[in-house]
Amino acid sequence: MNTILRKLAQEVEIDHLLSEEFACDPGFLPRFLAACDIPAPTAEVIDVVPEPVLGGLGYGDLLVLYKTSDDTSRPSSILIENKINSAPGNRQAARYQEYANIQTASNWHYCRIILVAPQNYIGERSEFDAFISYESIMRIMENASESRLLYRRAILQRAIIKQSTSGVGIPDQDMLQLRRDYHSFFDIRGIYYANKFNIERLKGAYAAGESWNYFYIPGIEDAYIRHRLWTTIADKVGKIDFIIRRPIEEVTLLISGNPYPSSTLETYGNYETKICVDVPEMRQKDGFNQAVAEIVFSHIDRMISWYKEMIINTPVRLE
Repeated sequence: MNTILRKLAQEVEIDHLLSEEFACDPGFLPRFLAACDIPAPTAEVIDVVPEPVLGGLGYGDLLVLYKTSDDTSRPSSILIENKINSAPGNRQAARYQEYANIQTASNWHYCRIILVAPQNYIGERSEFDAFISYESIMRIMENASESRLLYRRAILQRAIIKQSTSGVGIPDQDMLQLRRDYHSFFDIRGIYYANKFNIERLKGAYAAGESWNYFYIPGIEDAYIRHRLWTTIADKVGKIDFIIRRPIEEVTLLISGNPYPSSTLETYGNYETKICVDVPEMRQKDGFNQAVAEIVFSHIDRMISWYKEMIINTPVRLE
């Protein structure tokens, strides 16, 4: 019960907790909005979307669509970024706002972008429309079962403790330089790859352990790619994960007889599958390695072509 999960698992756990609160407690959304100084006492949830796709702008943590008593046929929305102790992302709030502006122009009545984090988190609060702390969320949560309420509040309390003991990740200048060189080289090669895949935007700071680069495929929302610069000291390899938002049973049937060369197939999360390929590692102490980057980009290019042939263009029926 008191085990402190690793950072990523804790953030996912809180994303799920918030999703359930919005979806299952009709009073939670009005209380949440009021705590964010967004008055909407008649707000009623229409849909809750964990990890929403933000067009070509990456992914969010949580999207809530709701209706109010306002005389409009279009839903209102909040787009939530949940952080425990990670460093501020480059243009993260700006990407959220850009997506919100696009949707508000055609689909939504309005949208507010909200940062959710422990009270002591400094980060990029001023760049969001509103901030609500884990401590405040603990206060506005309600449940008929006291034991269930205490259990759910404890999830947030563990994250607060983690943030207070570790703080925001310490920026690592060598990692930042490696990432800058990596992105610069991709910009050069992007003339060839631009229509096939795009790299996530460069952040202003990176902690020493932030070894993942994420890539997105234009026109494809059920798959994305990440390149891990290194894995472990013992293995001395990097890794490409092609992550598909389909269960492993379905993916196994689709690629039967024609797997991607030298790859392994693994379950990722509850409903996703990742196809993994080892590549040479790249560490910040050694700096950017153009030859390794060429290998990585070439693999990603071939994996996308393979994916389109094997997954997208092949129907499957699971009995």
